[in-house]
Amino acid sequence: MSVAKVLATVSGTALKPGVSLNRRYYSAEAIADAVRKAQPRLADGSMPLSMRSHHAADDDSTRIVGRVRSLTVAGDGSARFTADIADTEHGRTIASLLDTTGGTEPFLRGVSIRGLWEGRIRKIKGPDGADAEQGDSLSLTGLDYTASPGVPGAAVDAFAWAKDGASETTERVLITESVQEARVTITEETAPAPVLTEADQAALPFTAPHVLENGLCVTCAAVTEGGNAPGNGKLPYGDIQYADPGYQSDKQKRYPIDNRAHVKAALAYLAKKANAAKYTPAQLKRVMGRIRAAAKKFGIQVAAESAGWSFDAPAQVTEALAEHLGMASCAGSWSVRASNGPVDICLSSYSMDPEDLDVILRAAADAACKALAALDPDMDGDMDVPGVSSDTDPDGDAPGESAPDEASPT
Repeated sequence: MSVAKVLATVSGTALKPGVSLNRRYYSAEAIADAVRKAQPRLADGSMPLSMRSHHAADDDSTRIVGRVRSLTVAGDGSARFTADIADTEHGRTIASLLDTTGGTEPFLRGVSIRGLWEGRIRKIKGPDGADAEQGDSLSLTGLDYTASPGVPGAAVDAFAWAKDGASETTERVLITESVQEARVTITEETAPAPVLTEADQAALPFTAPHVLENGLCVTCAAVTEGGNAPGNGKLPYGDIQYADPGYQSDKQKRYPIDNRAHVKAALAYLAKKANAAKYTPAQLKRVMGRIRAAAKKFGIQVAAESAGWSFDAPAQVTEALAEHLGMASCAGSWSVRASNGPVDICLSSYSMDPEDLDVILRAAADAACKALAALDPDMDGDMDVPGVSSDTDPDGDAPGESAPDEASPT
């Protein structure tokens, strides 16, 4: 009988309740049931819960780098694991990447389950309100290492080298060629994002609105290290172009025009009389000229400029862009977006009958306009609804909250 040494031991979180990045919903009850069903397999040892170097290893036995020793349920409903790493070529590679001894930062922490949905697989509304996949129950078959876990928080959080001489008998990994009905194999590793060309990136139809305060983007300034903007908590952030190079008394640069989101925000916020009034007519003309030039560069069509309306130019959705946006099919799909700056209304649908597209698209555009008009009839960038505070309606043009009381009878 051959002997395989235990090189190191690790522990961490295998699965957490919630919706994964692959849009699968794992309830605390399903996780607890999966852990319970795995206990006999862990105790028996004849079919160990193996750990592979990565999911794509499939049935390459040389890529089995360890096995799960125990599974427990934590107080928050997460599945906790402990595991051994085998003293093999690939096991040594994985251990060196996970090593945290001496306070060093690991090169790898992520783990990803292998499992099976059992019974009926269906689409449900997840806790975030979006569609998610769920099965009647979940069975775990293994745990693999990955740099991109599909379940946030699924990771190794403790590592220790085994003592010299620790060893155990080698166990063979059993395989089967049968497929059980109504069982769907799942892995929780996120696929790498598609690489978009410059044309694809320019054609992205949706950009999250950014919040400007006195012409400065507080959304970007608040982004900390590791985010997607050069924010450092200071304003203005980054070495970028601004429509206002410093016309106001504090000489602060305002209205960034380095991307589509900022240009749209600048159009909306300078449509407010209070913001435009901070500039002389000549200064405002120069500021708006720079913003309009940037809008043209980013394919934004400006209409009804006094109201701050802007429209993205039509763009072809390529296969890579569709995958980036999560669109299974773009046939008969549409999106209508209306914004006055603070409020953004978006109506969309995918894969509708093309024969109905013209009628529904026109109705959706009408509905979006009416919805925005109900909130801000004069399109001055605030909320003109009864009962709002002065922060939401700074110019005080919202109607009264209620009709005046009738005179009491005498």
